[in-house]
Amino acid sequence: MLFAPRLEIFEPEDNATLHYTEILIAGRTDPNLNVWVAGKIFQSDEKGIFEGNLTLDPGFNQIGISVSDRFGNETRKILHIFVK
Repeated sequence: MLFAPRLEIFEPEDNATLHYTEILIAGRTDPNLNVWVAGKIFQSDEKGIFEGNLTLDPGFNQIGISVSDRFGNETRKILHIFVK
């Protein structure tokens, strides 16, 4: 039985309110996978850690994050971030 890759987000927290538009997205998945974050690709390292910067618009933002393995199994999350 095959399982979808794990996807854990460290930063930012879902439903966060921020005072700046440039944010760091950081998290963990399975090692050496591409992670799609709002249309950008971040690569996870040999420990599964990924991170990268993203620019948000003022107001309400939904950030789609997804990862898939070589078998096509996919995990998705959506973060909701408000920028003042």
